[in-house]
Amino acid sequence: MKFFIVDNGSLYLKHIVNRVSANHDYIVQTYSPFEPLDAQDADFIILSGGMQNEVADDLDNGDPWYRHEFDLIQRTDKPILGICLGLQMIAVALGGSLSRLPSIVDTNKHVVLTSEGEAYFGQQELYVHERHQWVVDSADIVGMNILAHSNDGIEILHYPERNIIGTQFHPEIDASPNSPKLFWDILQVIEQPAEVARA
Repeated sequence: MKFFIVDNGSLYLKHIVNRVSANHDYIVQTYSPFEPLDAQDADFIILSGGMQNEVADDLDNGDPWYRHEFDLIQRTDKPILGICLGLQMIAVALGGSLSRLPSIVDTNKHVVLTSEGEAYFGQQELYVHERHQWVVDSADIVGMNILAHSNDGIEILHYPERNIIGTQFHPEIDASPNSPKLFWDILQVIEQPAEVARA
């Protein structure tokens, strides 16, 4: 499998690369609003986190900073994992909305799985690393399912018909000994319909 990693200025880029590079090929493209994203040769897309620019920047003037990333999300037929900022872009690109927290969250914590999330992951909670200030506040997106939440808001969104999943937390960071497995479990959710998980 070949991964196309979009680097949105993530502090944790090397951790994403370390996760995938042991057994897979990868390409990293640093995001620029002046250069389209080319994922044609990849099998799987990862949209990194990052805090250099906010997803909400320039949305109202019709020329957002992340326009190429929105376009990729809307048009590609390749599976996508969006991490933190990547999740926020997925939500906005597909019709959702965001809200800003009073301060940056930077901690390890438990997130609670919904009943559908439990069907995929086989447990009620996940222990994960968080670093963000924006959260997805609208789940009224056609086809999107909430798999986990916390006191901050939505933690995992899944769009099974489009092979898209996004996490507000950072599965590339080792918050617990189970974190490496969790990263790959999240990717496998895309390949496993909920009906199968519940069987």
